[in-house]
Amino acid sequence: MNKYQIKGTSGDVTGKKWPLNESVTVGSEPDCDVVLSGELIAPQHARFDTSDVVVTLQAVHGDVFVNGEKIKLAALGSGDEIRFGNYRFMLQAPGLRPQRVLQPEAVNKKSRAGLWAILFAAAITGAGFAAWQQGLLPF
Repeated sequence: MNKYQIKGTSGDVTGKKWPLNESVTVGSEPDCDVVLSGELIAPQHARFDTSDVVVTLQAVHGDVFVNGEKIKLAALGSGDEIRFGNYRFMLQAPGLRPQRVLQPEAVNKKSRAGLWAILFAAAITGAGFAAWQQGLLPF
């Protein structure tokens, strides 16, 4: 069983899945592995190459976008959005983490819940002190 696949996420390909074998072609020609139609789809539009550790996508004769950026050749990660013309797909690849997850901003993001708790406690204390000074509290 192949662990990599693309899943359609828009239009008439929504929910459809295609396993990614060693080499999978995308285009409008009937002999492509993933056949798409439309004026924005080239006969030999793109090609996926898959190994045990990496999935790459190469634009052959058409425009290919990965996560909104036009590419010629890209290594893919699980969850990446792929677009050929008006068709959108998502790569499902267990064990491959998308590069955006590995960025330092994502890894080092810290919660500010503690800061908000301190600010809330200070506001309550200040309000209580002000009420006590004005004689609004019985003690």
